[in-house]
Amino acid sequence: MFINHKICGAPEMRAIFTHHDEHPKSDAFILTSRTENGTLVFLQDGGFDICHQIDGLLALRMEMLTALGLAHEAENPEYQLDITLLISHFHVDHVEALFTSILPSPFLHVNAAYYPACSKLAENPKYATTKNGDANWRPRVMEALRTYHPEAPLYEIPFGETREVPFGAGRMTVLMPKEDWGDPELTEYAADLYFADKPEERIERTGIPVVNANCLWVRAEMAGRVLLLTGDTMKRCWDVHDESMDRVMETYGSFLEADVIKYPHHGMKRDEAWPNVQKLLRKADDACVVLTGGKAFEQSGPYLTENNIPWLDVRGGTLTLTFSEKGITK
Repeated sequence: MFINHKICGAPEMRAIFTHHDEHPKSDAFILTSRTENGTLVFLQDGGFDICHQIDGLLALRMEMLTALGLAHEAENPEYQLDITLLISHFHVDHVEALFTSILPSPFLHVNAAYYPACSKLAENPKYATTKNGDANWRPRVMEALRTYHPEAPLYEIPFGETREVPFGAGRMTVLMPKEDWGDPELTEYAADLYFADKPEERIERTGIPVVNANCLWVRAEMAGRVLLLTGDTMKRCWDVHDESMDRVMETYGSFLEADVIKYPHHGMKRDEAWPNVQKLLRKADDACVVLTGGKAFEQSGPYLTENNIPWLDVRGGTLTLTFSEKGITK
């Protein structure tokens, strides 16, 4: 029995940004789309294993069991939470808990998974693969999906394409950057851009910004209000206007404008992204930016505050925002 399919009501979306204490950055987000026909549950990423991101999913399952009068069935794996998995990219701080605890859980069922196309960097012998999530962590997640959820359809989204994901009364779109930053020319550009002053790190670390630049973005809409999840898309340089975030914005234009935006790369050491975020953020009274990194309030918060961009973060615990006909409530 998929318990969330029994939870019905007026159209509503909840965005749950998971709190974590054990690491300064570890992303996992839960989205729910409730309708009169049931509730759909989505998980974007899974975070570090040490951050116990599975607790958020099990808490949601327990909430639904209680609402159904089935709290006594908490240890019964026949009552599962049915989820759609959305993977922004395959860096360890986003996917480790997927293969260690989330996908193996007997209380969870994955009905489908959406994730970005693999970078060509994984085939480039010039650069080390130790920091390349497509070479290291992607295979482990794929193996866990095949092992624990062999019937789930897997959707690898090609570069430059979008895909509509079933979202009940709302609309969900996943979208990819137009080009693969793992193509040799773009990889060289990224290496020059991010490691010009640290040549000793060029070979070892170029895989990090390349995989970040290839993030899958998620746009979710309910009752006319939009949530935008940007993954770890790259925006580091004030005076450069063709980084991955710039290019995605150029490709998809006003479609990316949103009422709530997850700040790129957790808000950690990414102060340069605020002008782009400001362009995308709608002017509604309840619009805001969400910072998910442990020290993001120190590193990006001041820039947002100085430029009158409202923001929230997860220092006080897991943050839940509800989107409905009434607007956005915390």
